[in-house]
Amino acid sequence: MAWVHRQSTTRVDWENVNQDRRLNIGRLNMGDAVYTLLDSIWPFEEQRSTEIIPVNHVLRFEVTDAVMQMETELDRRAKMRLVTQRESDGSIRRAHVHSVCEILGDDGHPVCQGDYWIAITKPFAPKGQRRLEEIPHPLQVLEEHSLADSDPPARALAEYVLQSPDAEHQRRVAFHVNQTDINHHVNTMIYLSLVQSLAADFGSVAGWPVAGMRFRGLQILFRKPFGAGDPLELKVGLKRTDSGFESVVRFFHVVDGETADAPSTAALVWGDIC
Repeated sequence: MAWVHRQSTTRVDWENVNQDRRLNIGRLNMGDAVYTLLDSIWPFEEQRSTEIIPVNHVLRFEVTDAVMQMETELDRRAKMRLVTQRESDGSIRRAHVHSVCEILGDDGHPVCQGDYWIAITKPFAPKGQRRLEEIPHPLQVLEEHSLADSDPPARALAEYVLQSPDAEHQRRVAFHVNQTDINHHVNTMIYLSLVQSLAADFGSVAGWPVAGMRFRGLQILFRKPFGAGDPLELKVGLKRTDSGFESVVRFFHVVDGETADAPSTAALVWGDIC
């Protein structure tokens, strides 16, 4: 089958919206729908019994300008497919579970969408041994699609830059254990929050009316994870646009006081300034 589908509902709660009752990027109640769908195909405990684990690789979120009514139930739909990239000999170079989740407003139209590219890999195996030899048996019920050049996982980290930014900043920080999850990696939600905070922090330095910054979209690519205690260098670019603003945040590992040449994670965030 090309896609598997799941319908569910979600409740609009305080953490999902801002003071104007518009949806907050990163707090959209979509990840649980995506991973519940994955769990129905490939149960969590079965995943944990092997060294093959699904990890977030590329995520993209977009919201509309819809005003939400508190404590209402909205329809939510998720779909999932298998996407691979194979070598000329047929061996697996990359494998992703690709899922799209939408939350529908009262009028039946999407008020937000999440695009999840979840890598199927062996993150705890020695370097050079993390590729799959075969697709895990439970996922073989999904029809296999080939990774297209236009798909987000094919986009290089080096492309996460701003052309002619208005300002650039750097900051060194460190992650602590309460920012991690059971994979011993910093939790995805931490990145989503930090990217927006940095755009606002440095937007304020640039004199932007930060109170009017409305985040409408975010795309993030993870190449190498961070863990508890890891120091990192953040490099932030900012740019005003005709419709609002853009910001790119790149996360670099720092080893023995030296910043890595290539980023380990990078994110692009955009929105309006009211």
